[in-house]
Amino acid sequence: MSAAVAAAGTSPSAVAALGDVLEPGQDVVVGQGFGAPHALLAALGEHAERLAGSRVFVGMLIDRLPELPGTALRTFFPSGPLGTEEALRRHGVEYVPLSLHELASGLRSGAIPVDVALAQGTPARDGRHSLGATVDFIGPAVERARVAVLETGPEVPWTGAASTVAADRDRVVEVPCGARPIGLERRVGARDEQLADHLAELIPDGATLQFGMGGWVGPLVERLARLRRGLRLHTGLLGDWLVGLVASGALEGNHPIMGTAAGGTPAFYRWLDGAAGVELAPADVTHDPLTLESLPRFHAINSVLEVCLKGNVNTEVGHGGRRGGVAGLADYAGGATRNPDGVSIVALPASAGGRSRIVVSLAADRPSLPAKTVDVVVTEHGVADLRGRDPRERARALAAVAAPEHRAALERAAAELEL
Repeated sequence: MSAAVAAAGTSPSAVAALGDVLEPGQDVVVGQGFGAPHALLAALGEHAERLAGSRVFVGMLIDRLPELPGTALRTFFPSGPLGTEEALRRHGVEYVPLSLHELASGLRSGAIPVDVALAQGTPARDGRHSLGATVDFIGPAVERARVAVLETGPEVPWTGAASTVAADRDRVVEVPCGARPIGLERRVGARDEQLADHLAELIPDGATLQFGMGGWVGPLVERLARLRRGLRLHTGLLGDWLVGLVASGALEGNHPIMGTAAGGTPAFYRWLDGAAGVELAPADVTHDPLTLESLPRFHAINSVLEVCLKGNVNTEVGHGGRRGGVAGLADYAGGATRNPDGVSIVALPASAGGRSRIVVSLAADRPSLPAKTVDVVVTEHGVADLRGRDPRERARALAAVAAPEHRAALERAAAELEL
């Protein structure tokens, strides 16, 4: 358990606030990621009777999930305490394979019901709260819910007008409990540096960029800060790398920096608080298909687990079982391939634990991304541009960027496949 959760887990104010709003049979939606409401999530475990027959929806969890007997738990992104098939079974959690845009849009429209939304936020300023480091699907949930409970603290950053909700005392309950986002510090390895070298070559001046969550993001941004100008950001997760990119002058100054969540060090959260030109917005805005299809020179770059020789992608199931969900990957990759000036790029180390991550076929029940939404595959060994190639040519190109020790077997498979 992290220090943040340990400190927040016994918050009397969080327990009391939920005691006033929870009733049996409700739909409860909990914010996710680095801005998850730690104290409120822990306090749910104190209200088993009030949660009887309720449905609780969670996203990416970094810390523990309390035991919630008698509730129906669902997630669209198994991670942390729900990061394996065994953990999902133990907690009785259903995996719902929604994209982030589908989830946010469903909550906004009411197609996905929500009675109570639990989120992290800032103390009220001029009659509004910012949802801080996580807006994505919890923004629409807070707007739609009958009642929203916000755990607040001075270390939660103010992340722009699109991240805010009115401090309506009739339906927004503020719980001042010293809330703070979870810290994130990435380790960068040699393969991340090699991936960054290849990726930087693919990005032109004036590109609009979306970055996934790989360790290559920081090194790639360092290269772009030196080599490119006129860049724009329309992405999911913002991090410490943004500070240097802004200072470098590589960004086109008249275009807002758009994201839907943030994860970084405490120093980054302090920088982000009220940062000019930076907006976190709900995912039905940042991941909107029509918007993504019209962004100039849109380059979507994402990490994945496996790519098969047909070009299909797996980002949900690893050798140890379930590892995550689709999240925003399908939204951004699909938007990039439908964009006349767009490029959908996936990046991955060529091997892990002695196993090739370029594979003959996917073991998962279905691909997380179909081949038609993947233009370019990058490993530390090079770039496989799949555009305009027939299936056999695509397979050969992918085998050529596999780890050397696996390349011969993949090349034989590529020659033998009935593609």
